[in-house]
Amino acid sequence: MILAIFFSCSDDNECMILEKVECTESIENLGDINLIEDSKVFMVYKGIENIIFKSENGDTATFVPFRGEKKISFIDKEFEIECTDGSMNQYTYIQEQHSVSHFCEDLNLRLSMNLYTYNSKQLPNFYDNYTITLLEPDPDGVHVKVIRIDLTVNNRGNDIEYPDIINCESKIEQKDNIEFVNKTFKDIFSIKQNESRTLNEMYYNTEFGLVGFTDQNKSKWVFNNFE
Repeated sequence: MILAIFFSCSDDNECMILEKVECTESIENLGDINLIEDSKVFMVYKGIENIIFKSENGDTATFVPFRGEKKISFIDKEFEIECTDGSMNQYTYIQEQHSVSHFCEDLNLRLSMNLYTYNSKQLPNFYDNYTITLLEPDPDGVHVKVIRIDLTVNNRGNDIEYPDIINCESKIEQKDNIEFVNKTFKDIFSIKQNESRTLNEMYYNTEFGLVGFTDQNKSKWVFNNFE
């Protein structure tokens, strides 16, 4: 049964009222939460390809497979949701996750894709979430310079598109097309961060994956081909 209310933010950057769940004493097992088939189009890479980029100056850089072929995992997960009396309901489920990574030695950049089922923190609902991450590892292996596009790619029949946005703002934009280093790409997701950030610009689509980015030295790189 659903009672009470909770506040969250919708994708039009306006906060909306959500209902809060009734409290239960036992841990609820929600079973296997597998990815919706349509979501898998976002996982462009198989982990066996080389990805070739060209800079605005004509230089070439290659991202090679980092940890082998795309990995498919099924992971035991736990989460809690605040219920009507202020206590926490407990849930478990098995998450499906697809992951793949590439590395470019010349630029010292790692490129990672992850697609996974994800639980809301407000209701016992699930979403298919996708991230593409470009990062420069520091020598200590702990601190990294990073830029990321994070998308809810399937609502799985739920009404709330972005269930866990806190500030109702997103730097991610969706565009019909872009021109980047003299190439045009369609159906783009993009992010631009503050100029002071080491990595501050990247572009992605479901046809080629990462199609453009600005590196640590502010040089622009555009997708050229797979090998």
